[in-house]
Amino acid sequence: MNTSLPNNFDCGIARELCRASADAYYESEINNGESDTHVLVRRNESDAVVAFRGTADARNWLTDLKCGLWRDALCGKIHEGFHLALESVWEELEGEVRELGAKRVWVTGHSLGGALAMLFAWYWEGPIAGVYTFGQPRVGNGRFCDNYNLIRGRRTFRVVHADDIVPRVPWLLGAYRHAGHEVFYPGPRMGDICELPYLLDPSAPAKLPLDFRNGLRELTCEKIAWLADHHVDTYLELFQSNPSTVYQS
Repeated sequence: MNTSLPNNFDCGIARELCRASADAYYESEINNGESDTHVLVRRNESDAVVAFRGTADARNWLTDLKCGLWRDALCGKIHEGFHLALESVWEELEGEVRELGAKRVWVTGHSLGGALAMLFAWYWEGPIAGVYTFGQPRVGNGRFCDNYNLIRGRRTFRVVHADDIVPRVPWLLGAYRHAGHEVFYPGPRMGDICELPYLLDPSAPAKLPLDFRNGLRELTCEKIAWLADHHVDTYLELFQSNPSTVYQS
C-alpha cells in the first residue's frame, strides 16, 4: 500500500493506454523472437506511447513461470525473466523512443507487458508522464519497490480487476513486492449489487469482503474467474463507463 504517494489516476488516460496495451497483441514495431518480446510505439504531436505486449497464453505462462531474482547493484533484485526480456529489445527501443523526440512518454502493458513497462520506466533516463499497467505481476523485491517508488511511484498505477491471479504472482514467499499505486476494481454487476468504483491502494482487510463476493461470483458463473478476470478485453470493459469515483481505504 502506498497511501503516501499522490493520486493522479485518470480514467480517460487509463482507457487510452489500455487500448494501446490491447493493440500491442496484434501490432508492434519492435520484436525479439528469441525472448518473445514485442513492443508497440505510437506518437502524436507531443506524446509517445510505449506499449509492451503481454503473454498470449496466461495459463501456460503461469505454469512455466521462472521466479529467480536477478541482482541489480543500484536498485535491488528484479525478476530474472523480465530483465532478460527487456534487455533483448532495449537498444532498439531506446533508440526508437529518443528518435521520436516526444515531450511526454507514457508507458503501458497488460500482464507480462505490465511488468516490462514498469522495468522500462525504471531504466529510462528521461521523464515519464505516467505508467499504467493492467493485470501486472510483481517485478522485484522490497528494495526495488522502495527505490522505484522514490522515482516513479507517484506516476505509476497498477490496475487490478477482481479475481485476476496474475497480480498475485510471483508469490510473496519469493520476496516479491508491488510498487506504485494499486487501482482495484472489485468486479462487474452481480444481481442487485451495483458495479463499484475503484479502490485506491486498498488494505487487505478492505478487500476481504470483495474477495468473498467474487468467490460467490465464480461459483454462480461456473467459470475460472482468475483467467476471465485477467483477459485484456475484461480490462477494456472497466473503462467503458469511465467511473470517476474512488473509495480510499
